[in-house]
Amino acid sequence: MTSVALVDNSSNFSGNSRSSLKKRTLLFRYLAEINLIFGIWYLQWRITHSINFDALWISIPLLIAEIYSYFGGVMFVIGLWPGRTHGISETPAG
Repeated sequence: MTSVALVDNSSNFSGNSRSSLKKRTLLFRYLAEINLIFGIWYLQWRITHSINFDALWISIPLLIAEIYSYFGGVMFVIGLWPGRTHGISETPAG
C-alpha cells in the first residue's frame, strides 16, 4: 500500500474569495460607468451631427430606439449597486 502525502494548500487557493469578488464587482461598476459616459457622448454626437433630414421617417425612430436603449443601460447600471437596507427599529412602548 502506498501512502499519499496530503498537503494543505488552502492558503494559496484564491478561489472565489470575498476580496476578489469585491474587486470584480468594482471592475464591472467602473466599466459600466465608462459605458454610460461613452453612451452619452455618442448620443450627443448622434443628435447634433448625424440626423438625416432627407429621411426623417427612419432617422427619428432609430434615434428614439438608441435613446431608449441608453436608458435601459442606465437602469442596468443603477441595478449594479445594492439597495439600502434598513434595520428594524424597536418602537417605543406607550
